[in-house]
This record gives sequence, C-alpha cells and structure tokens, in this order.
Amino acid sequence: MGMQPDGRELLVVCIKGTFTIPEDGGEPALAKEQVPLFEADGFTGEPGLSAPLYESDYAPCKPFCDVLLNGSAHAPDGQPATKVPVSLQVGPISKTFNVVGHRVWKNGLLSFKPSKPLPFMRMPISYDTAFGGVDSNHKNPKKHAAWTQNPVGVGFHTILKSAFVKDTPLPNTEERGTSVSKPNGKYRPMSFGPMGRGWQPRSALAGTYDQNWMDNVFPFLPADFNDAYFQAAPEDQQMPYPEEGDTVGLLNLTPEGRTIFRLPAKKIMVTFFLKNDEEKDIPAMLDTIMMETDKRIFTLTWRASLPLKKNDRVLTESNSNGFVPGEAGAAVLLSSANQNANGHMTIGGIGFGQEPAFIDSGEPLRAEGLVQAFKEAFSASGLSMGDMNCRISDANGEQYKFKEGDLAVTRTLRNHKGEIEILHPVDCVGEIGAAIVPCIMCVAEAAARKGYSWGNNALCHFGNDNGERAVLILTSPVKGGI
Repeated sequence: MGMQPDGRELLVVCIKGTFTIPEDGGEPALAKEQVPLFEADGFTGEPGLSAPLYESDYAPCKPFCDVLLNGSAHAPDGQPATKVPVSLQVGPISKTFNVVGHRVWKNGLLSFKPSKPLPFMRMPISYDTAFGGVDSNHKNPKKHAAWTQNPVGVGFHTILKSAFVKDTPLPNTEERGTSVSKPNGKYRPMSFGPMGRGWQPRSALAGTYDQNWMDNVFPFLPADFNDAYFQAAPEDQQMPYPEEGDTVGLLNLTPEGRTIFRLPAKKIMVTFFLKNDEEKDIPAMLDTIMMETDKRIFTLTWRASLPLKKNDRVLTESNSNGFVPGEAGAAVLLSSANQNANGHMTIGGIGFGQEPAFIDSGEPLRAEGLVQAFKEAFSASGLSMGDMNCRISDANGEQYKFKEGDLAVTRTLRNHKGEIEILHPVDCVGEIGAAIVPCIMCVAEAAARKGYSWGNNALCHFGNDNGERAVLILTSPVKGGI
C-alpha cells in the first residue's frame, strides 16, 4: 500500500529482477540467485551515520528512473595507480569522476595540504569516502558544522587547527578538474550510490513540517511535498524511464576496464483484479537500476500503481469490507445538568464537522470533518484527547470508518497515551442509521452503571454518508467510570 500526499491510497506492485553483468559485448542473463525486494534502507554501517547502500523498494512512485551503482574502481592494465577515472553511462546519462588513492591532510606553510596519494589496484567507491563529514571538534556545540550534501564523508573541517586536521583522511573521490585542496573548501561529494534521505538537496523536497502541519495536516505529507523526494539517486543519475535495450557503459568499474552491454528489453504488464470480475492492466515502469559491479550483477525494479476507491458496501461472502444492515428506533431522556446531574452521566462537549471525503466521494480521506468535530467538543468541554478513556463509535465493519476514526485520533492526540479502548455497538445491532446515537449513549450509561474500569470520559463519534460528523463527550461521576 502507498499513499499520495493528498491522502489517496494506492495499491503499488513492485517487480525486481536480478541479472548478470556480462563480459564486454555479451548479453545479460537472469541470475540464478534473485535479490529480494528491500523492505528497509540498508547502510554500510550504523544507520544515519554511514553511507546508504540500498533504499526500501516500497516507494509509492518515482517520477524518473534512478541509476545507482555499488562497486569499486579498478586500476587499468593491472598496474597500480594513484588516480583512476571512472564512468557510468546508461542511455542518455553519463557520470564521470576521479578515484584517488589514500591521502591525509598535512601541515603546509600557510594552511593544510594533501599528502601524495598512495597507489592502489582496487578502491571501493562510497559516500563514506567522498568529500563531506561532520566537524564536531569545537567545545561549543553551537559551532559544530556538517557538510549537508554528505554528512557521512571525510575531509571536511571548519576548525582549522593542526590537532584537529593533521593526518585526517581526504576523500577518495573528486570531480574531474576540481581537486580537493582545502579542508574548509566547498566540493561536491562524488559517488554512484543512493543519497541519504536527510541530505541536501534531497531533504528540501520533503516539504514543510511546521506547527501548521502538526495542527492541521499530520499524519499526511505536507502540501509542498515533491514526489522527486522518492528518487534515491542524485539528479545527474536520474533519467526518463528507459527505452528497450538501452546501452550500459562502465569504465574502470570492472577488472577488464571497459564493459559495454544492453539492458534486457522487457515489458511488464500488471493486471489488477477488481470487484465484479473486472480487470485493469497497467504497464509497470522501470524506475530503478542498481549495478553491483563487484558482484557482477545488476537489478532492475519495475513499479505499477492503482489508486483505490470504494464500491460495494454490504457484507457478503465476496465482500469482507462491508456492513450488516439493521433496523432500529431509539430515544434517550435528557435534562439540564444543573437540575439534577448528581449521579448521572453528563454531556461535557458537543462538536460538528463536515467531511469532504465522505464514503464513495472519490476524494482521499483525511478525516477533516471528524477532526473539526473533535476540536469543537474538546474546546467546549475543556478536555483533550489525552483525557479520553474510551471511544464509542458508529463503525459498522467498513474499513472507511475505522480508518477515519484512527486518523482523527492521530491528528488530535498531542501527548503520548496508551491504547484507547474502542467500542462499536453496530457489531451487535447492525447498521441502524441515526438510531445508533441514542444507542451509543445507552451503551455508555450501562458501562458506567456496571463499573467498567476504563475511566470517566468517553468520546462518542458518529457520521452519515453525506459527510456530516458529530461528537459527544460523555462524563460519568461513577467511581470506576465508563
């Protein structure tokens, strides 16, 4: 399952295939061992403090195709080298940079300078050894600094004291034509792997998470969220969805030096089986290419998604997401609380709201109406969600109502609280329409009278198919409460 920023749910299908990297000019073959879909992000070391190796495959969408590579640089002709150019080309994109042998910062006449690079035969390529890092040497934490394009890298310093800089490592990768020569310089981190989700410029695409978001949008994505955030590759490693058989070129990323082959020409159609025996065919788009050159394999990931909507509502053998119809009439006697409230349950607050995404409206559900009703009732009662001991709902067996209630609680609960008990009497009486309101009040009164031990405050909420929402906060003076 995926979700768009506006709250609409998506059914997302991901397909991954693993292929062998052939010798130059050969054809890729399906690998005997298939790499599974990644359910979580993977790192070279401690998560958040080391370079990402893989990202979860369960992104809801990717506007472009990510081209990624985990691997090493190989010195050409089998001879040790201090600097090796590497290049990755897939279809219309091409990225080249230099891989440099190990170096450290040394004291110079006026500042620091790099030591001479050591020769190497093979050098791993990673953001761990690209320019960047965190300088936390200053005793005042407010003067700590990070290279936000790559906070897990090396070579970056702002406190230019010999005790902090001398003999610390320089990066093993550099842009062509731009050598790293100053610890406090501004250099672009060079690697082929995934960018961290919290790194710049990627994190800026995630949108704005301010107090307005906390109060009115949470737990949904903000309105300024950009789907490009789901791209794990830097911008120069993103391409339009590949055409059939795009050419791959690798320079000094395999022991043979140059490797050229074509991506498998595969079109995948995903069939979604809908209700009423309907079928919908959607082409899966190739949106992630991951080269594992040290393992001589690469993976291709295709993705197809279908926005979900609701249709049949009555519970049947073929529809588990439905309700049981019922018939009922009910009434409850109310009196003014200042007349004789002693020993009786009182209504502490009432709230109303209008839900634009009522059932079958086709709009994404965000529980706006129920949240509005919650807030009105809390304001009238002087209580908050954290004061509620149980919920009594008109949930009738449909996922819609359970989801709406849970969303409204999530969006109005500001302090951590254990599980709030929930009752839904419709399980016993069926879908009885407006009669459920006095019925729920009777359930709350009976629970208080019998001394159920949930507490004294019950949050009762209701809604109809036209989007109208109502909330009652019932308070019991009985010891043991509702």
